[in-house]
Amino acid sequence: FHFPKPKIIEFSVSERELIEEYAETLRELGFVIEHFKGTSFLLRSVPGLLQDRDYKEVLLELFENLRVDEKLSDADTVSKKIIAYLACRGSVKAGDTLTKEQSIDLITQLEKSPNNATCPHGRPTKVSVDLDMIHKMFKR
Repeated sequence: FHFPKPKIIEFSVSERELIEEYAETLRELGFVIEHFKGTSFLLRSVPGLLQDRDYKEVLLELFENLRVDEKLSDADTVSKKIIAYLACRGSVKAGDTLTKEQSIDLITQLEKSPNNATCPHGRPTKVSVDLDMIHKMFKR
């Protein structure tokens, strides 16, 4: 998602270093971040799945996530970790309101996905409920 007018974001010195270190990976994933001055950056675009999220908060959480996992040395591993993180942050959350069309589209996408029984964290995406269980739930 490209912003009509770039957003100015302030980061700490250590976050600035992470932006510089992972600049290419971030760019490949859809972030266009340019150094402005000092620890200020211009954010020109973010991945489409984040357009409705607090992008600064997502970036700060991402940087914290990368900082904690210092054993990431290989670019592919870093990219996969960032992609998994962004997918999680961009996903539909409990309490999000969806239209009927969005709900149908989400279920259709889930069914087309390989390994769709759980989310990346291992939580189930669907459960099977038999008629006896429904009767018990409704005291029938």
